Amino acid sequence: KLVKIELDKLLYLESFGEYVKFHTSEKMYMTLKTLTSFEKSLPTEQFYRLHRSYIVNLNKIEVIEDGSVKVYKKWIPISRKLKEEFLQLIKRRGNFE
Repeated sequence: KLVKIELDKLLYLESFGEYVKFHTSEKMYMTLKTLTSFEKSLPTEQFYRLHRSYIVNLNKIEVIEDGSVKVYKKWIPISRKLKEEFLQLIKRRGNFE
């Protein structure tokens, strides 16, 4: 089965073993593919891999706090190795104070 998901509706992607879960505000979809394969095909100005298990839609981040971000109702951890790079990216985008 193929399902079209508009990028603007995609909140985040989550690695789940050999599967990837696509989370939207309405529904979750799962596919047998690696997170890395999706990371390469998503637009870098809109999506960022902030943890080995998560890629987030930067436009959907509501809160950044204590090494994690809140997207919709989910708190997602930021990798310690990527935290500084991620915060610099957010600062350049000018979305947060």
